[in-house]
Amino acid sequence: MGDDGAGVAVARILRKKNLPPSAHLLEGEIDGLTLLERIEGYDRVIIVDAAEMGLKPGEWRAFDAAMDLLKINFGPSAHQFGVGEALILAKKLNLYLPPIKVYAIQPKRIEFTSKLQLTGPTAKAVRAVAQALLQELFSQP
Repeated sequence: MGDDGAGVAVARILRKKNLPPSAHLLEGEIDGLTLLERIEGYDRVIIVDAAEMGLKPGEWRAFDAAMDLLKINFGPSAHQFGVGEALILAKKLNLYLPPIKVYAIQPKRIEFTSKLQLTGPTAKAVRAVAQALLQELFSQP
């Protein structure tokens, strides 16, 4: 997983917190098409993942997928069908999608390993994104 496990690392931090009852965490390696199936029925979705954005390792961005997704090149996906590709396909097929916010973390190193091994910059970003998400989750009505 290397730094590609950033989303899983954020979910593991959040899982230890007392989240609002309306918050549901889904942790794991999910390709874009499976994600489209899993988000059905939700009022709002937040995705956290590593993304090649041409930033310094550990930098992160939060954006509205509907408005900003097409402007960002996520680079090749470690998944069979990436999140960006799935959301673009859903839009082209006129499928209903709830509002989706993406927290993207610039990885330093992507590699296939059997365990979660984040580099220092990504680990620091994971903590910052988890904190930002907690603030967002508790500020929503």
